Amino acid sequence: LVQGNIYTPRAAADEASRRIVDDEIWRSHKELSREGIRRAGGDLLVWSESMLPGYYNDPGDYDAILWSARMKTLLGGLGAPLLTGSNATGPHPGVPLDEKPPKRIDFNSAYLLDTGGEILGRYDKMHLVPFGEYVPLSGWPVLSGLTPYAAEESGYAHGDPRQPLLEWNGLSFGMLICYEDIFSELGLRAARKGADALFNLSSEAWFAGTGEIPQHFRIARFRAIETRRPLVRCCNVGVTAVVDPAGRTVALLEGSQTPDGASGWLAAELPLASPPRTTLYVRLGDMFGWTCLAATFALIGLALRRTTGSARFQG
Repeated sequence: LVQGNIYTPRAAADEASRRIVDDEIWRSHKELSREGIRRAGGDLLVWSESMLPGYYNDPGDYDAILWSARMKTLLGGLGAPLLTGSNATGPHPGVPLDEKPPKRIDFNSAYLLDTGGEILGRYDKMHLVPFGEYVPLSGWPVLSGLTPYAAEESGYAHGDPRQPLLEWNGLSFGMLICYEDIFSELGLRAARKGADALFNLSSEAWFAGTGEIPQHFRIARFRAIETRRPLVRCCNVGVTAVVDPAGRTVALLEGSQTPDGASGWLAAELPLASPPRTTLYVRLGDMFGWTCLAATFALIGLALRRTTGSARFQG
């Protein structure tokens, strides 16, 4: 797991700043990946969200052409596949089309690449950040002015829930991008599809030095507990760690949980559950919670009815 600890928001300033950040990503991740594989080995290399600039699946995109060539050289030399984040354009190849897609549709995605830099699988983020990644009711001019995107842009599209799990080396991965790991229903969906492990790619540079960093990690650990699947978390800025199916942190990149963050690599074994377990939550989902909520309202209604009846009797 490679963490660059790069303050990526400054790339939004202008084109020159973006190029500087892109070069910093390449230099740091290339060096850390080579060091980590050389010293600890590894079957799978993991970088965080958005570490491949541009639209990696677009053969006409300049950044995709550049980074595809870099990945072919780097991964071929390391002999390890890569799981990381980039943008994607066009419908997911693993989902049947119900209707003709719009002229252009873009996603915040995770890619599994082979040692030649070719795409083995893709996951499109389903739960987007309102006004950060898409504009709710974007047709309303007042709302479109509240987004970092230009008025003519609608941001990312939501990933299709029918998209398949990523498959590698006989294992199935349930992917979670950025803050998707705080939503229990996404981990639940992946577990029900047969995921052996959950992987979260995140870049919390916007919240560097704040309490969001440790808070996000504490919430994410519950996805492992709920599903009894290990959670592998790789961040650019944030807590890079491996959590076992019981929610215990079994590997942690030293310093990544501090306000200053850390740049480095973490090697760890994937703590798969043996034998795999299906929790009550995976079987029933939120049925227990909804039942408790319904019972609460029923008891409130009964209490109000008794109070009203008592008042009328006394009158």
